[in-house]
This record gives sequence, structure tokens and C-alpha cells, in this order.
Amino acid sequence: MICHEHKCIFIHIPRTAGSSVEQWICGQDWWDVDPPTKHLTASQAKARYADHWDDYFKFSIVRNPWSRMMSCLAYPDYFGVKLVDGTLDFTGYEQRFGTPLTLEIDYRFHQREEVLRKTHTDGRVYLNVLDEPLDFVGRFEHLEKDTALIAERLVLATPFRVSTEAAPLDYRQVFNDDAHNWVAKSFRDDIARFSYAY
Repeated sequence: MICHEHKCIFIHIPRTAGSSVEQWICGQDWWDVDPPTKHLTASQAKARYADHWDDYFKFSIVRNPWSRMMSCLAYPDYFGVKLVDGTLDFTGYEQRFGTPLTLEIDYRFHQREEVLRKTHTDGRVYLNVLDEPLDFVGRFEHLEKDTALIAERLVLATPFRVSTEAAPLDYRQVFNDDAHNWVAKSFRDDIARFSYAY
């Protein structure tokens, strides 16, 4: 997402409150503006928005990987994550985004070969998307605090409204050892970089 009014570029990792952030900043879900650019990697955004990249505030939001993979169950056809016999199955996810090198691109609009860079490696789902330096990376778990920092930086008068929906099922109640280890391996560098824990 790019917003010229507030001079910002948002790298939207799915299932991190990104559509709410787009609505907050732009007044609408980016899906209604330009669907192919809703989920760009940072390198795609840098190329597409080259005239503004150096001058605009660039940010993203990440989320605890175990919690996020539970959230992906809401869209099994897109993410390929399914609950089978009471446990998470990531087979469809691997088919869509690759394994062991996962590159979460929107495959409806972009081909993996077009986006893949030599710097993309395994164990880095988020960091493969955030493949260019950004000004700020917020955390889903600190959404109120981090969106307040974004609001201050962008001089937004309206505060971000944190959803009061019921909390999702605790991922620790669903993950078995195999599912836990799959996420730990797939997001290894992200977990270390953003200090996440199971």
C-alpha cells in the first residue's frame, strides 16, 4: 500500500491486522484500490514506488508465527493451512509458498520466479517479505502502542481502533509437537529477530 496523502508505504504481511491499518490510513481496504499491490514484498514495493521510496515512511507489522498460522485457518483456500484430525496440516501452505525456502507472495498476481532474490533463504518467512530496510516494524501483539507511534509519525488525527473481537483459539491448544516444530523451523530467523516464543 502506498498513501501519498500521508507519505507512507505499508508492507502488508497477511493476518497481521493489515487491512485494518489500510482502512485506518487510506479510508479503505487496499483490496478495493489495487489488489495486485496489497501484499508486495519490500523489494517489489521499492521497485514499484521507486520515486517515493527514499522519502516516504516505510513500515510493516509482524505477528507471533504460531498465532499467525492459526489465524491462517480463516482462509484455508488461500493459505493452504488446514486442521486435519485436530492438528494443523501445512502441506497446502508448502505447495503454495515453497519449502524449505518460503516466499509468501500473492501467487494470484505474481510468479515466484519473478520475485525470488538471492538474499531470500529458508527459515525467514517475514524477513523474506521484508527484504529491504524499513523505517519501522511494529508487532501485532503491541498494536495499540505501535500504531500510536505510526500515527505520531504520519500525523494522523484518528487513533487506530484495536478490534474487540473475541480472542481466537489459543494456538497452544491446537499445536502438537510436529506443528510446533514446523513453525519453529520455517520461521527460525524471524523468531530470533523479533524475539518471539512459543
